[in-house]
Amino acid sequence: MAITMPLSSVSSSLAQKTVLQQCQEELNPELLASYDQKSTLWKVAAIATLVAFTALMIGGFIATALYAPVFIPIIGITSLILLSQINRVYRTFDNWSTQSHERADQLREINRHYQELSGSTPAQIQQILRQKGIHNVTGMQYNDPNLTTLKPLIARHLFWEGHVEKLQKLKQEKLDEAAKLTSESFTDHREEIYDLRSEALELEKQALESKVKNSFINAALRRPHFAGTLADVGTFSALSGQERAAGIPMNVAGAGEFFTFKARNVAPIQYNEVKQIGVADLAMRMLAAMPA
Repeated sequence: MAITMPLSSVSSSLAQKTVLQQCQEELNPELLASYDQKSTLWKVAAIATLVAFTALMIGGFIATALYAPVFIPIIGITSLILLSQINRVYRTFDNWSTQSHERADQLREINRHYQELSGSTPAQIQQILRQKGIHNVTGMQYNDPNLTTLKPLIARHLFWEGHVEKLQKLKQEKLDEAAKLTSESFTDHREEIYDLRSEALELEKQALESKVKNSFINAALRRPHFAGTLADVGTFSALSGQERAAGIPMNVAGAGEFFTFKARNVAPIQYNEVKQIGVADLAMRMLAAMPA
């Protein structure tokens, strides 16, 4: 069973905070520093695990060779058995380090967008909102001075936009490389082409999930006093990119559903809808499903 470390835990207290408050808290420098530290510590733990195991095995072989050489085969078999477990622990620690590093990079990027907005006036914020398809903010008037309080949410919105573009670019690079290998010799590169196309499908899934997450932020900008998280609104399909690619052409039940709302009166967002509909339009679906 895979061991995973969540990047953040949604506690009952967090569920009572508005999305705006959550985004404000993410701008805390101490939060960024903590993830940088976690990334380093987990990486050190991963390397230390391998070093300790290697030293233990070498010491065991030397001692056995000197005092009980007849047991060397047993030590060898034991080492192989333990190696798989040690490798599992190493990969777990390394994965946690990578997650913490990615979370730190996310916070850095959000903070960069926030700093760029620091001098924005209410009129400039209003213009940014209009560019995002947002013409009304609950509780605020046109060019309202309080519009500047939305900067943490806008910074998050800008982050997701950039993240989607980055993932789409990576996806296209995988497809271009697969096309290049196909033109050279599909037979010779069959396995590599399959891997590249599979990776492209997963990158597309991540990009579309990020787009939906951004639509939630877009909706929260319209209702800045909404208290909760995306998980309070709905859940993503557990299907992988490959499973969906295979299931949709065969009309497999549920293969086309991408995001399911908890509000039963709001239809699930379909995979093709996420690809075709803009963030602002998806946000309207989010608003309809947001608990009052």
